[in-house]
Amino acid sequence: KARETPTSEGDSFVQAALCADARFSVAECGARYVRSLLTFNFLLLTQPGYFGLWRWISCRYYAKCSKPKSLFLTVTIPMLPFYNLAWGITQIWQPNHFTTRDQGEGVQNVNNIFARFLHWQYMNLALACTDYLTGQTRMTGEQQRWTYSKDFWRKVLEMNGVRVPLEVARWKDGALEWKAPLRGKHLVVKEVFGGLGSGDAYFSADSYKTKEDVLKLMQARPQAGSSMEALVLERVMPCKELGVHCLRITTAMMPSGKVRVVWSALQIDSDTFTSHNGKRQYRVDAESGMLVGRDQWFRNRATWEELPEMVGRKIPGVAELCQKAVAMHEELLKTQPNRLFISFDAMFTEDGDAVWFEGNISSVRMPRLVFNSWQSTFLFIKDWAWPMRKYIGLKMFCSTMVQQLMA
Repeated sequence: KARETPTSEGDSFVQAALCADARFSVAECGARYVRSLLTFNFLLLTQPGYFGLWRWISCRYYAKCSKPKSLFLTVTIPMLPFYNLAWGITQIWQPNHFTTRDQGEGVQNVNNIFARFLHWQYMNLALACTDYLTGQTRMTGEQQRWTYSKDFWRKVLEMNGVRVPLEVARWKDGALEWKAPLRGKHLVVKEVFGGLGSGDAYFSADSYKTKEDVLKLMQARPQAGSSMEALVLERVMPCKELGVHCLRITTAMMPSGKVRVVWSALQIDSDTFTSHNGKRQYRVDAESGMLVGRDQWFRNRATWEELPEMVGRKIPGVAELCQKAVAMHEELLKTQPNRLFISFDAMFTEDGDAVWFEGNISSVRMPRLVFNSWQSTFLFIKDWAWPMRKYIGLKMFCSTMVQQLMA
C-alpha cells in the first residue's frame, strides 16, 4: 500500500487513482469507455446548462466554428457519443493512428482493432468530461484562451517567486525581440500557445555565437512561416541523478475549498533535451516522494514499462515542490475562484535547486486517473461533479452565460 487508511479530504480518490494499474487490453479499453460514457450522461442529465455552455465554448472559441454551427453542435450534444462511434470507425483504420504510432522504447501500443476502437471512444468522451470539469466553463472564451498561454503561466510562477527559465528573446512576426543578452547557454524554443512539444526546438551553445546566428536558426525552423509566437529560453540543466526529467504535479480544489495534490508523476529517461521524449513515467506518492509504479495511459495513448529497481525509490524534494504547487494554486484562486485543477511541470536542477516550466489546465491529464477504476470514477463524481456542489448555482450560470454571449 502506498499509504495508510484515508484520513483527510480526497484521500480515497487519491489512493484509488494511485494504486490502480491497467493495460491496453480489450477489457480495459471497454471498461474505460463505459466509465466515460456514464460520466458524460451523468453530466448531461444533472448539469445540462453548464455542460451545454462548455460545448458552445469548445465549438465557438477552440474549433472556431460559426455561431450557427456552434449553436447546432451545442443543441445536439446528446448525440456526441453516437457521432464518436461513426467517426471512430473511420479513424481506427488509419496507418498513423495515435494508438499504434511508435512511441519509443518500452511503450505498449494498442494493436488489437477492437481495443483501438474502444480506446478512441473513451478518449473523446473522457476529454469532453474532464475539459468541462476542470473549471474552464466559468470564464469567457478570451479568458480561457489566455490560460492556454505560456505567458500566463510564467507570470503565475514568477508572481509566486519560483524559478523559471530565462526568456532571452521572443519570436514574433518573423523577427526576434531580445529580452536578455546571450550568455553562451543552450537555448530551447517553446511556442507561446503550443502544447505536447509542438513547435519545440533546441539550439546547442556551440551552434551560435551572435544574435544574428540565433535569428538564422529561428528562420530555419519548420514553423518559422507560421504566425505563432515563440519563446527563446535559456536551458536549465537537470540534476545528474535523474537526468532529463519532469515532475508533473496536479492540484485540485476540494469541495471544502481546500487545495491538495491529487496526482504526481515523474517522466524520465529521455535521450534528448526534452522530457517529452522520456522513455518511462512513474506514479509518485506526493507525500513521501516514493515511486509507486509505472504511470498509465499517458496522454491517453501510451503505457510505459517500469524498471524494477526504480519502484520504491524515494525522490528527495518532491514533497516540498508539491507543497509549493498547492500554495500557487491557492494564490491563483483569488483571481480565478473556479480553477478547480492545475497541473504544474517542474524539474530538479544540477545546482540543487528546482525550476518550474509551466502550468496546465489539466483536462488532458485528468482522464488517466479519473477513469482507471470504477472506484476512482465514482469518487471523482462525488467530489467534483455532484450537482449540489456549491460552485454550480443559478446566479453564476446566468452571469457566465451573459459573458459568453457578449464575448
